Amino acid sequence: MVKAKMKILGMPLTNVLVVLAIVGLVFWGWNSGIFKQTAGVDTGDGKIEVVSGVCSGTSSVNALYNDFNSFKAGTDPASVLTIYQVNGKDYKKTVSDDAASTTVPTTSSFKAVAGTNAGSPSSGYFSELVEFNTVCADKDIQPALKPATAPTLTIVNDDGITKNSDTNSEVMGASGTFLPTLLVKSGSESCASRHGAYVIADYDNTYFSTLSSSDLADGNTIVLLAHNDATTNITGGDHVATNDQFKVWLYDGELCDGDKKEAQIKVVSTSTQPIEDTNIDFYWFARDIDTDADTYQPLSPAVYDEDNNVIGEILTNVTYYVQ
Repeated sequence: MVKAKMKILGMPLTNVLVVLAIVGLVFWGWNSGIFKQTAGVDTGDGKIEVVSGVCSGTSSVNALYNDFNSFKAGTDPASVLTIYQVNGKDYKKTVSDDAASTTVPTTSSFKAVAGTNAGSPSSGYFSELVEFNTVCADKDIQPALKPATAPTLTIVNDDGITKNSDTNSEVMGASGTFLPTLLVKSGSESCASRHGAYVIADYDNTYFSTLSSSDLADGNTIVLLAHNDATTNITGGDHVATNDQFKVWLYDGELCDGDKKEAQIKVVSTSTQPIEDTNIDFYWFARDIDTDADTYQPLSPAVYDEDNNVIGEILTNVTYYVQ
């Protein structure tokens, strides 16, 4: 007579007992700290002992910040790094460019914004979101920042050939539709946009009923409300608003190093025929990333911060001459 062997979960009892013994040994070893005592971490120049998640003999390390120009590595933007998070928790610390020492916790992960000093963005460069980790040695943070320069703006008349100017203005009739093209060209080794830009049309609704474009996303005029009405200045006081209506579009992308963007604008005139000097002004206003001055938390790409201060990197305009 053959005796049946006892099975659990389809395995012989002896196999089950072996598995349980191994699991128990691993559980005991982990809780006792045996498996944590010598964890070698490669920092680039050898193994450093980490005991229970703590660097042996090291309570802190330095975050060493050294930014550089994305197109010209030898050019130093000399900006500031704002750290806003460590290990998933809020954290507030700034690190100056080329500072010899700025202590931060060891064995930690960080999130920061390069190019802004606790809510004051550096002029001339777009900010960047960065992440880095520390182990048991000083950490070099070397982000490439992209310089911000104004693009060249050109308008081509409805005929698709003539470059618009005061002497080559668009001749318009009443209740008509016209299709000028706005050309935006970024400068060499620089960016007209890194985090998107607003295209803003300033026009008189006595003569123009609607402006639209299928080449640009519709924006929201709320971006102007902090600084605009019919008689004051557009976008932070840098240009005088000449008309009573604004149309806002969003160019959502990067535009760098000679790249171009063409946007055809559909202009519909009212029953009142446009006359000489009833022009339309187009503005290019590049967004940037900043941090809240109180919490250091990053703000979404914008042209104003939480206190309605201008943080947009570029503001330039071109006039569409009509008659």
